[in-house]
Amino acid sequence: MLVVRDEQMMVLGRYMLVRYEKKVLNFLQTNFADAKQKSVEQLKPFVREQVEKARSYELLTERQIAVYVTTAWLLCGEFDVKFWQVSDQLNSAELSAHEKVRWLAQWEKDKSNYLKGKKYA
Repeated sequence: MLVVRDEQMMVLGRYMLVRYEKKVLNFLQTNFADAKQKSVEQLKPFVREQVEKARSYELLTERQIAVYVTTAWLLCGEFDVKFWQVSDQLNSAELSAHEKVRWLAQWEKDKSNYLKGKKYA
């Protein structure tokens, strides 16, 4: 019988997390010009911090975390505390992770459209 020790599971989990962080980093550099101008080493701390913050709000799937990290990139790494609406939603015990991400994606879209309108007004 195959027995996997706790240490092996931790290493595997860490490997999967690092692999996912690379995917997110690549996504940012592929889709955002300002991220492309930064080196991988410059972006790693930001991505790692945002992934951890997303997980602290019980966002656990790759898609959920990607929405969170993308929003952080577009607005700022501290958007979750700078905007009370976001803090309320992400900390809500009544919302599922899916509901939190759906709300966050819509909120970010609305916020971006508002900011674009102000920029060109």
